Amino acid sequence: MNFSFINFKEIKVPKNKRVTNHEILTKDKEFTLDGIFSPEIFGDNRKEEIACECGELKGKFNLGSVCQKCQKEVIQRESNTKKYGWIKLKKCELIQPVFYEILGKLFNVEKIISPVTINEEENTVVYSPYDHIGIRNFKIKFDEILKHFKSIAKVKNNWEGKRKYFNFIKRNKEYIFTDKVLVISVPLRPAHYSNEKFFFDEINNYYNYIIKDNETIKTLEENEKFNNLRSELMFDMQSKYMELYKIIIKKLNGKNGIIRNFLLGYRTNFSARSVIAPIAEKHSIDEVHLPYLEFMELYKYHMINLLRRVRSVSFNEAYHLWHAYLFNPNDEIYDLIDTFLEKSKPEMMLGRNPTIYLGSILSVRITKVKRDPSDLTKNISNNTLILLAGDYDGDTLNDNVLLDEGFKNFLRPLNPRNLVLNLNDGKINRDLLLKDQQLEGIYTFLN
Repeated sequence: MNFSFINFKEIKVPKNKRVTNHEILTKDKEFTLDGIFSPEIFGDNRKEEIACECGELKGKFNLGSVCQKCQKEVIQRESNTKKYGWIKLKKCELIQPVFYEILGKLFNVEKIISPVTINEEENTVVYSPYDHIGIRNFKIKFDEILKHFKSIAKVKNNWEGKRKYFNFIKRNKEYIFTDKVLVISVPLRPAHYSNEKFFFDEINNYYNYIIKDNETIKTLEENEKFNNLRSELMFDMQSKYMELYKIIIKKLNGKNGIIRNFLLGYRTNFSARSVIAPIAEKHSIDEVHLPYLEFMELYKYHMINLLRRVRSVSFNEAYHLWHAYLFNPNDEIYDLIDTFLEKSKPEMMLGRNPTIYLGSILSVRITKVKRDPSDLTKNISNNTLILLAGDYDGDTLNDNVLLDEGFKNFLRPLNPRNLVLNLNDGKINRDLLLKDQQLEGIYTFLN
């Protein structure tokens, strides 16, 4: 288990970053300056990142323009996603969630840190001398507790299965307890007004629970008569901390999580999918022939601009021309496409899921657009099939056109011509050699 952790104890939290108030709104319906939506800590989330002062003009298109309403220039503000705060715990420490889960593989952490309450049955079975000692005593006796359960694991002959966890905890003991809770940026836990009602992500509730318990603990005197109450509050904070952790993991994980849904599985502009077929004419290994309709959609704005210039018409008229040619092409649009291919030399990225192998993503050149609008297949070189783990039984590839020279240069090492030699050993990449059917055809032709 190789993890890199931040030692929260070494982080000095400035006062202007501390979230100390569980109240969200003031009486005037403004965000509290020390709450979880503080504009001073997390930025004003009611303002666009690119906008004038009043918000009348916004968006990158208006960057640098002066608003007639507020007379302020449209500027780009610092992204609020980079702004975060801290809950600085007083007179207590919590177990960091990752370590809580790892410790849970060794013993029942919850039973140890939960205080004995008046509602607990008198005949409750105590399984170890450390049950219900609370978080404070758990930290004080941590080495002793670890040694106790280590000896039990060895006696019960399950030491080998737990050895790596004990060793991991021992190596990273300094990171287990923390007196700070990170409050993530507001865009990751959004809030909004609707019909004069305030709604926000459930994550915010758990932050407020922790802040409220922390406020109560700060008011308690260092007196033995408050020990049980302090233990219960700390246990409640730890429970809320774990719930917070689980919600964040849930938001990141799975098909509906942020990473897969918005980073890996989201829709992209200038992209398409189409069934592959072989190129039947002379070609290079890095060429692709696109179906007419796919090209017209992917390069919609390029073709509209060309039509506007060639016909000397407005953008609106050029759009209607493009739309008419979409299903009723003629020589004019074909000639424009050929001119575009010759002068622009467009490139695109081909991808085949899952992208776990060198060659699953290829950079190729668009050298031809097929004339038949009813032909929806994309033609590629036979020699790239193994790289893409594909065949001609209905397989589809993901297509992303490369409109930026920077992207073209970045992906150029993935051009099939640049993959012919294996960069690790200098040998020929056998995946790109001629296939049996090709060799058989050459042999038949020569004889």
